[in-house]
Amino acid sequence: EVNPRARKTHFEVMKCGIFSVRNTLFYSKDTDASKDLKELNWMTKQLTDGVVPAPARITE
Repeated sequence: EVNPRARKTHFEVMKCGIFSVRNTLFYSKDTDASKDLKELNWMTKQLTDGVVPAPARITE
């Protein structure tokens, strides 16, 4: 059985990693990096959309 706490920790680590990479690209003036930035923004949005709505539904 997978420990849900461990999974959450793994997700947090993954999310933090994406945010730090995104911030690094944000300060880069490279056009290729800005192209990657759009993709990272999309990935981050997918991750956040997957996590945020679930607790919101429970509280309603």
